[in-house]
Parts: sequence; C-alpha cells; structure tokens
Amino acid sequence: MTFEKFLTGIITITILTSCAHAGVWDTFDVPGAEGTRLAGIDGETILGHYLDSTGDWNNFLFDGDSYTTFAAPGATSTIARGIDNGRIVGNFQDGAGSGHGFIYDESGWTTLDAPGATSTEARGIDGENIVGTYWDSEGAHGFIFDGTNWTTLDMAGSTYTHLYDISGDNIIGNSEHDTYVYDGNQWSVLDGPDSPYGLNARGIDGDRIVGSLGYAGFFFDGKDWLELQVPGADPGLEWANDIEGDTIVGSYYDNGIKHGFIYTIPEPATFGLVGLGGLLLARRRRG
Repeated sequence: MTFEKFLTGIITITILTSCAHAGVWDTFDVPGAEGTRLAGIDGETILGHYLDSTGDWNNFLFDGDSYTTFAAPGATSTIARGIDNGRIVGNFQDGAGSGHGFIYDESGWTTLDAPGATSTEARGIDGENIVGTYWDSEGAHGFIFDGTNWTTLDMAGSTYTHLYDISGDNIIGNSEHDTYVYDGNQWSVLDGPDSPYGLNARGIDGDRIVGSLGYAGFFFDGKDWLELQVPGADPGLEWANDIEGDTIVGSYYDNGIKHGFIYTIPEPATFGLVGLGGLLLARRRRG
C-alpha cells in the first residue's frame, strides 16, 4: 500500500512561552481535525493521530509541508506508535479480531507476530531493533526483535512487562510494580518525583527520558527532572510521548479538546532552575 496524500500546507503554530514553564511550547493541531495527539518525532517528521468527525482516530505523518495518512491493509484498526529513519512501528487488528505488530516503510508493510503469541504490539524502534509487548497464556512479555531474532525480555518476578522505546542499548518500560530502564545487562528502577498516579516512561533518546507523572508530563536528563505543564492547559492531562535531541512531542487537553504539542527543552542553565531539586535516578538492580 502506498501513502495517500490528503492535505498540504503549513500547520498553524501557537507559540506559548512562560518563565514558569521554561522552554518553548508549540501547539500542533491537524487542520480540520477534532483532536490531535503526537506519538513520535524523526528529524523534521512528526508521527501522530487525528480525530475525524466520525469519532475515529487516524494515523498521520507530517514532513513540515504536507500530511500523509496510512492504515494497514485489511485492518479494522491501526495504531502507529514509533518512528526511526522513516520506519514506523505499531499494531493493528485484523478482521478476525487478532492483534499484530507491524513495520511500515517505503517498501510496504511487514507483519510482526512474536512466536507463540496470541497478540503482538510493537512500540519503539531504533535502527534494526524493535521493542514492544506480546501476550500468551502466561501474561504480557517484553520483546526485542532485531529483524531476524525474537528475544523475550521480562523483568524478574513480573507477569506484566511492557517495553515502550529503545535508544542504543537503553530500553524503557513498565511492569505491574515499577517503571524501569534496561541497559542491555540489568534493570534499574526509575525513581522520580512522588506521584499518586505513578510514573510512566514513554520515550527515550540516549539517557534522556520523557513520559507522564499522571498530573503532568516529565523530562529526565539522567540527573534532573522537569515537569511539563502546557501553559493554560487543563491541569494534569499532559503526556510526553517521544524525544529526539532537544525536542519533545506529546499531547494535552484544553477545554476538553486534545491537542498535540512540540516542546523545545531550555538551555541547561535554565533547566537547572526549573528542575525538581536535581533528583537522581535511583538504581535498584532487578533481575
């Protein structure tokens, strides 16, 4: 299936700046959509989803000039979740109701089914390596797929492991107990600011991690934590989903409407002032 071009033009950007919120906020809304959420960033390309007038969420790419929509052939639903060097990963549901992972690039669609799985979901990609989750009779398992080999990666003692993103040897994910970083050899629990809603990591680039604290998005640079709260947005509804370099993408609500955001991280000197007390990553070894 080839990309279908459906709209061209430059997005309308609302620039929001505030000393209290640091950095630069850009609101990203797909023209004519009833909601927008951003899932990934790859150079100048934005990956996301938009809500149409029928109440369906659709996948899109924006390359800085034009939009492209896409869906897996024959699927009843398709969710794109990660992108790297033009290769998109995610999951789709077929006509029989079964869930499959996928890779989508200029050469077409590749279905990903982990061996023995009843359902597979690809979440993150870095080069040839893809991470995600598959389900079988024993529960949910993390996996790494290198284009040839499948490797199960479960946190010790867990029956619920979800892997969300990968950058080099570093992988982030959640179990029923913790949010963690895996460095290729061992697990480290990611201990952040106290939150009654828990900490959920979603994107990683090098040692920089983004996600949600439940009441706000977050950015962690390996040393300091920064809460991400869009100025004027509905409180507590920000999600930071991906990071590349100094750019973070995600979503927030304003008056009940979901919008995408692009956030430019402030300079290090400024970041030190707005961080949460220089909290450190406490490494409790697991597995």
